[in-house]
Amino acid sequence: MGTPGPATTRGVILIVRRVGDRAVAARLRAEFSASSWQVIDVGASAPGADAALAELAARYGARAALRWQAGRGALELWVAETLGSTDGALESISDRARPARAQVLAWRAAEALRARGLEVEPLAPAPAKPSSAAPPDAAHPTSNDSTDATDATDAGDASEPNEPTAQLGRPRLLVELGPAALASPGGIGTAIGAFANATWSLSQTLSVSGLAFLPLKSPTVVGNEGNAEISPSLLGLALDASWLRLRELELSSGLGGGLVSARMQGRAESGYVSASDRQNVAMALVRSALQVAIYGNLRLSTRVFAGLSSPELSVRFAGREAGTWGSPFFGASLSLEATFLHTER
Repeated sequence: MGTPGPATTRGVILIVRRVGDRAVAARLRAEFSASSWQVIDVGASAPGADAALAELAARYGARAALRWQAGRGALELWVAETLGSTDGALESISDRARPARAQVLAWRAAEALRARGLEVEPLAPAPAKPSSAAPPDAAHPTSNDSTDATDATDAGDASEPNEPTAQLGRPRLLVELGPAALASPGGIGTAIGAFANATWSLSQTLSVSGLAFLPLKSPTVVGNEGNAEISPSLLGLALDASWLRLRELELSSGLGGGLVSARMQGRAESGYVSASDRQNVAMALVRSALQVAIYGNLRLSTRVFAGLSSPELSVRFAGREAGTWGSPFFGASLSLEATFLHTER
C-alpha cells in the first residue's frame, strides 16, 4: 500500500458483530480508528452476517475483517491479498487468560496486520493553517498547537476507552469431561470411570453444577462363596464458591448431594446361588477444584471430593458381610474444561 496523505484513511476493516462481543468490539474499534482505518461494524442481525469473513470483506470492500467467536474463545482475522479479493489468509487469535482480555486480543490483531504489511500506527496529524485573525504569541497559542493538543487527547481517549470494560464478562456455561477414580474403605476397592461436570455461573463467585460419574472398570469382592462386581455410579448437584482467582488459575470449593446407584453382579461357586442386584441410595458430598488455563477457552481441571451415602451399601455372601461401600467414599478427577458462553459486559 502507498503512504496515505494526512486526510485519508488506510482502508476499511470490518468488525463482524456477535452477541457478547461488546468489549472486544469496542477495543478493536479504538485500536484501528486511532490508526486512521475506516472501521465498519456489521451487526449480528445484518443480512449475511454469518457468511465467511472472506465473502463479507469482498462485499464491503474491506482489506481485513474480524469476528469474535466466544464459544472457542478466539478472534478470527481475515486479511485479503488484494482489495475486493476473496483470496487471502484466515487466522485465529486467542489469549490464554480467562476470561480473555480484549486489549490483548486487539494488540495481537494489530501485530498480525503488521506482519502482513498493513500499517496500524497512528498517522501524523495534518498541520492546521495559522489563524489570520490574530498573530500568534505566547499568551495565545497558534491554532496548530491547539489542534495538536486536541488530536493527542482524542488519540489517547480512543486507545484507552473504558479500561474497566475492556474485558469479556465472566464465563457463564462450562463443561468438563475426563477420567476419575472412586473408592470407599469398606474392602470393595476402587472404581475407574468417566467424570462429567456442567457448571452454570450465578455470579463472580457462586456457581451451580450438575455432576456424574460412570464406572468403566469396577472393583470385585472375592470370597470362598464366589465373587461379586460392584459398579457405583454418581449423579448429583453441587453449589460451588470460587475463593481464589488469578489470571490463569482458580480455586473453588462446594457442597452437593444426589444419588448413588450401585449395580452388584454376583458369581457363585459350586453349592451357592448367583444373584444380581441394584441399590439406589442418597449421598452428600464436599469437593474442591483447581483449574488452570491452558489455551483459549480451555482449562485443565483437577477435582477431589468426599462423601457419605445413606444408607451404606453392603455386599453379602451367604448371609455374611463381605464388604461395604459409601460411608465414607472418596474420589478424584482430571478433566478438560471448555467455556461455551460468557456474560456480556
